[in-house]
Amino acid sequence: MRCNALSRPAVLGLLAIAASTLALGQEGKPAMAGMMTVNAADLKWVPAEALPPGVMMAVIREDPVTKAVDFLAKVEKDLRVPPHWHTPNERVSIIEGALTTETEGKRHTLTKGGFMYLPGKTVHEAWLKGKTTILISADGPFDITYVNPADEPASYKAMKEKAKKEGMQ
Repeated sequence: MRCNALSRPAVLGLLAIAASTLALGQEGKPAMAGMMTVNAADLKWVPAEALPPGVMMAVIREDPVTKAVDFLAKVEKDLRVPPHWHTPNERVSIIEGALTTETEGKRHTLTKGGFMYLPGKTVHEAWLKGKTTILISADGPFDITYVNPADEPASYKAMKEKAKKEGMQ
C-alpha cells in the first residue's frame, strides 16, 4: 500500500519531537530542571487539612507539570488515619517513629528506615505511633478519598467546598 503523506521515518521523527515537547514545562523548560536541595530549617510546616487533626505537613517538592509531590508528614502522638485511598501511586519512607498500615486484611509495621509502596487506589488504613515523621511521595497530584465519607476531616471538607466555589475542581 502506497502512502502519499509522510514516510514512516518522518512520522516517527515527528512523534519523537512531540513526545519531547510534552516533557517540557509551560515555559519550555524541562519538568525537572535539575538538582534541588532543602534543609529542615527551611521547611514550612502547616496543618495537613486532608488528614485527621494533629498531622502537620511540609511540602518539599512539587513538579509543576505532573503535580507529583514529595512531602513530610509528622505527628507528636498516636494517631489513626481511617481507611482511605489515593489516586496516584504512593511511596512512604519512615524518617522517625513507627507506622502500621493495613491493606487487604494484612498489617505491616514499619520503623525508622522502613519503606512502603502502594499502587494508586489501594485502600489502606494507618496508625502512627508516638512522635513519627514520614516522607510521602506521589507520582501525581496527591489526594485522599475516605472509604467512609463520615471519616473525612471537617477541614478537608471545607477546603474542597472552597475550591469548588472558586472553580478549581
